[in-house]
Amino acid sequence: MAQATGAWTLADLDRLPDDGNTYELIDGELFVTPAPSPVHEVLATALRELLDQYVREEGLGRAYMAKSVIQTEGSQVEPDLMVRKTPRILPEKWPEMPTPVLVVEVLSGISVGATTSRSVHSTSGTGLPKTGS
Repeated sequence: MAQATGAWTLADLDRLPDDGNTYELIDGELFVTPAPSPVHEVLATALRELLDQYVREEGLGRAYMAKSVIQTEGSQVEPDLMVRKTPRILPEKWPEMPTPVLVVEVLSGISVGATTSRSVHSTSGTGLPKTGS
């Protein structure tokens, strides 16, 4: 018999193992995604390299890869790539970083269904416009 559990918290998220999975929390709901495939990582890295050059030349900030997080009240996500303005003083914690101006999820393999459904909600409360197919 399934047992009902309460909403997940950021403290619960912090206690999860570092086992190669990506654990994200969106409005109290936990999402678990397996480690990305090599193809996924090659695509994400190539896109970051292209974006990084443009972002730096235009003075837009920096491009960040996965493990960089967006944290809002009760939610934390790790997009594949994001662009944020560079603060004058670099904060110690991700929630203190500026809101991203661009968030990218690379859709590939098994991540397509999970990422698509999760991404609809993942940037709620950040002020980012939602686009995509």
